[in-house]
Amino acid sequence: MWLSILSALVCFAVATILFTPPLRSFPFYLGFSIYFLFEGAWTLLNAVALLIWPYSNFMVWVHYVGAILFAGYLLYSLYLYYWRVKHAAQPGDKKENQENTEVSGTDAADKPALPQSGEAGAAAKVQEQKHQDKQ
Repeated sequence: MWLSILSALVCFAVATILFTPPLRSFPFYLGFSIYFLFEGAWTLLNAVALLIWPYSNFMVWVHYVGAILFAGYLLYSLYLYYWRVKHAAQPGDKKENQENTEVSGTDAADKPALPQSGEAGAAAKVQEQKHQDKQ
């Protein structure tokens, strides 16, 4: 029982840490935090269910369904991130690519742009604005 409580507390701590503002720039923090919340809640409920009904398999099936749903959501968010990075790396059209080459002096297609969100995205926009103001 104590091991279950300790395991659930660790899962809840990881989920709480993932919800903090510095980690919100992590592309799939939401998927990981939801999964750890589910694991923590399931661990506690499973311990209680096994105390009440020692030979019950009901909570095992709850875990299977929850793992399929929440791990599936996590894999889906990983796939979306991969897709965004892959398509952001491809140049749009030649005019846009030539303008970027003239401004920066390097080929923009050589440096793939990663999607940014949160504080990292705001910092990148400020740096880009400063670069444009200098020219």
